[in-house]
Amino acid sequence: MNNKFVNYIAVTIVAALITITVLIIAVPLAKAGNMFVVSFVSFGAGIDRDTALEFENFLSTKYPDIRYEVNPAGYEGEFDYCFDLSDLSEEQQTAFQKESIEILQKSKLVEISEQDNCPKKL
Repeated sequence: MNNKFVNYIAVTIVAALITITVLIIAVPLAKAGNMFVVSFVSFGAGIDRDTALEFENFLSTKYPDIRYEVNPAGYEGEFDYCFDLSDLSEEQQTAFQKESIEILQKSKLVEISEQDNCPKKL
């Protein structure tokens, strides 16, 4: 076989393997310090579903393009919203956080924090 052809095939296979590896490996959602976390908690009677629904409607209408993940956090319906704000300007981050807090502060069953990583509780 021609050495150029063998080299071409080898490089193609290596490139394909690298691509597959990159796609398979889980990459963290955000870099350190950019995670805005909203936790819907429960003290024995489930989460505040009205506030959760209001917040979901707020996200889908006002911020449909913001990146986030939702993780289960307990056995009574608790969950965490983890928002990656690193793609937003400081002004956009501040506005999003302020508007979110206005909705969420009405409930005693919501905790808001800024963290380096999204908590994985279950």
